[in-house]
Amino acid sequence: MSDDKVLNVRMPAAALDAITTAAMQDGKKTADYVRIATLAAVCCSRRKIPLPVFIASSEPVTAERARALGMQPVANLGTRWQGEVRVVIGKNGLFNDNAGGVWLLTPDGLKQILGFDPAEEKSRLSARVKTR
Repeated sequence: MSDDKVLNVRMPAAALDAITTAAMQDGKKTADYVRIATLAAVCCSRRKIPLPVFIASSEPVTAERARALGMQPVANLGTRWQGEVRVVIGKNGLFNDNAGGVWLLTPDGLKQILGFDPAEEKSRLSARVKTR
């Protein structure tokens, strides 16, 4: 008898579509990709390390701005930053940045769903640095 367990998971249809598309492109089973995602989440939870995710390419974020917002940019030595960051994502898939903005984890990456104009964001970030 196998030690495998069966798990029923609910997820947004767009997420499952993205997983299925990625699996098909790589010639793998969707279940393999779901299993990998689950293992990654468990490893990050047990080690208490923020998840590595990508910022959606439609978001105008530089590594400097990502750092200011409370994200930890991830880059390999000798290569340029590709938009990968480590962030603490809540159970609802949201990340709250240092300026008071809210980001949602989507199949395309982190997308800002609540933000401020650039001048207000800078003043909010500088006020936060002064209160530390």
